Amino acid sequence: MGSALDKRGMLRVIWNNIEDLMIENNFNRKILAKKADVHATILTQIKFRKANPTLGTLEKIAEALGITLGELCNLNHKK
Repeated sequence: MGSALDKRGMLRVIWNNIEDLMIENNFNRKILAKKADVHATILTQIKFRKANPTLGTLEKIAEALGITLGELCNLNHKK
């Protein structure tokens, strides 16, 4: 059986993908929050694995970054 990620591990993967795409798009957290229509605090909480973001929130973030939710959650994401 393959190794499963726990919630914190998955949030780490998601944040790493967000950070990579923020760099590619020249976004900081404030810009991404505005484009995704989410509070910047949510992004900080995701970064430090303190949030439990909804799928809706993750979809907004993915859309603002120009990718799908599946790509955002991909363990091997590289655009």
